[in-house]
Amino acid sequence: MILKNRLYLCGGLLAVLTFPYAANAAPTISSPYVSKGETEIEVKGEYKFEDEHESGDSWGVETKLEYGVTDYWKTEVGVEVEDEGNDEDAEATKLIFENKFQLAPKGALIVDPGLKLEYAHSLQGGADEIEAELLLAKTIGQFSHGAEIGIAHEVGDGSDDDAEYSFNYGVKYNFEEEMAIGVEWYSNFGDF
Repeated sequence: MILKNRLYLCGGLLAVLTFPYAANAAPTISSPYVSKGETEIEVKGEYKFEDEHESGDSWGVETKLEYGVTDYWKTEVGVEVEDEGNDEDAEATKLIFENKFQLAPKGALIVDPGLKLEYAHSLQGGADEIEAELLLAKTIGQFSHGAEIGIAHEVGDGSDDDAEYSFNYGVKYNFEEEMAIGVEWYSNFGDF
């Protein structure tokens, strides 16, 4: 267990140091599952190429340190760094605090539910953001399904009064335990 955690830590640090920091972190669909004592480093990034008449390439990366406190609760802390191009230096834009709760044991219900709560503190003097997502997962044979139903709202200075809603869905075919192929769909309904 300790060796596994150290390998995750070394691999995560290597990814952070060698990642070709690819404007916002790429989206992913979260699973509702939590493993007590598991430590992870998650790095997500995105790189946008602009043509020569634009302001230049931009990139963003989000790095999080995660820890499974109990069999049903995982806590995370992270930072988002962005470079908007325009020959500007990269800047840390957000501090992220997140908690995920596995709401039932795996397989106990028709779908496996979870809840993710996130607070993103702006480091640029803008509005902070609070986000909540219902996480759902179900495996049927070789196919694993995952969905997120989310709501986000800005708080603090310069915040928008409207909430944003989203729905994300993914399905993958599992060839083996560590190998799968799949598709994910992301939708943002904006403000209602």
